[in-house]
Order: sequence, then structure tokens, then C-alpha cells
Amino acid sequence: MNSTSPSSSPKNETTSSFGELLEKWESQTQEQDNSGSKGLLIDGTVVDVIGDTVFLDIGEKLEARVPREDFSETPKRGERVSAILKRRVDGYCVLSKKEADQRVGWETIKDASVNGYPLSGKIVSEVKNKGYLVESEGIQLFLPASHVGVRFKEATESGKEFQFKIIELNEKTKTGVVSRKTLLEEINGEKWEELLQKVKVGDKVQGKVVKIANFGVFLSVHEVVGLLRQNDISYKKFAPFKQYFQIGAEVE
Repeated sequence: MNSTSPSSSPKNETTSSFGELLEKWESQTQEQDNSGSKGLLIDGTVVDVIGDTVFLDIGEKLEARVPREDFSETPKRGERVSAILKRRVDGYCVLSKKEADQRVGWETIKDASVNGYPLSGKIVSEVKNKGYLVESEGIQLFLPASHVGVRFKEATESGKEFQFKIIELNEKTKTGVVSRKTLLEEINGEKWEELLQKVKVGDKVQGKVVKIANFGVFLSVHEVVGLLRQNDISYKKFAPFKQYFQIGAEVE
């Protein structure tokens, strides 16, 4: 086995090596243990849900527990779950699915920033006289009032999903700034208005695949490019999907 530290262990570590990784991880300093950010990202299978605890089988005859509140819906037995190893207590492991989702979400956000992709998110609260907090991929980002763009009142509807452009990210604090105004300015106004005249929310449309990313597929619908997110392709979060799409293919 390589001497890679637990903080940089890849997600696809086999369960056969998990026991050794766990032992090495536990030998780190207490500061690292408490930070949580240096935990291993591991996969487990749901074996039971009792009260506010989800029990996972993570191999090596180890039981793992995840807070029920980390899940948007109660998981089913046999469901695969990715979670961050927090600590080991009295023979079992305490994991955090919420932190795992945030870690994966942050990588998705960084990818969107580097490649200039639009990002989908929901306005969850207002920062008085300054702007709004937007949640995307489990991460909260800041939307300045000056970057809300057109239809200001519509944008203030809490829980409604919009697309944004990332204009700044802070790797250290895992935060960033987004702009709806910038995104709208990048979209050809005439084509966008034509699209709004032709389709409405809930319509079934035909689109051409123009790009395949790690987090979804970009489709051109009436010459306006939009993102079909991975979570909308399959009901299983993070399920493989790339093999089902080809550049230039028509998708309904």
C-alpha cells in the first residue's frame, strides 16, 4: 500500500485496505482528528435506520453511524452512501454524509468556475441591504444585490432555483460570490426571449448534447444552452451517466 496520507486518499479506496487506513488515520494528531476536513471519504451500505441514526456496513466488520438529518430523505436498506469519517467511538465509526456532499459539491463548483459553466442554486435567505445567500451543491454562496439582474422581485422568492455565474471563489473558506446579472448579460437577449416565447416550465423539449461534464450534460435548446444536472438524469445521486450521452445526440 502506498504511504498516502488519509487526507489525500482517493474516494475509490477498497474496503480491503480500509482497516489499515483507519489505523493510520487514528494515529494523526488530535487537532487533525477534530478538524473533520482531513477525514477519509468512504463508501458504505445502509443496513438499518433506527430513530435518528442511519447504520452502514463499511466492511472490515465495522459498524458506522450517520445522523439521519444528513439525508434529505430516509435512505433504504442496500443503498450506497458516501460519507466522511469523523471518529471512532467504542467499536463503531461516526460518519458525516453532509460533509461528504459538501466536499463533492465544492469540487463541482470549482469545476464550473474554471470552465465558465453556469451554476444552479436556490436563494435561501437575505443579507439585509447587501444581497442574498444562494445554496448550490450543498455550499452557500453570496449573491450581491447589484448582481441579481432583471426581475429582482422574482429572484427574492426563497427556495426558487436559478442559474448563476461564479465570479469569485475562496478555497480556504469554501465560499464564493455569484452573479445572475453577469450570466444574463452573456446570454444573447434575442435568443433568450425567443425561447421564453416557445417553451414554459414543465414543457417537454428536444435538445442537442453540446458538452458532457462531470456534473451533468449541456444541451442546446433553440440555440440556448442549458444544463441537465446529474441529479436530474438519475434518481440515484452521483450515479454514472456519461455512457448514455454523445456529443451531437438529440435528447428529449
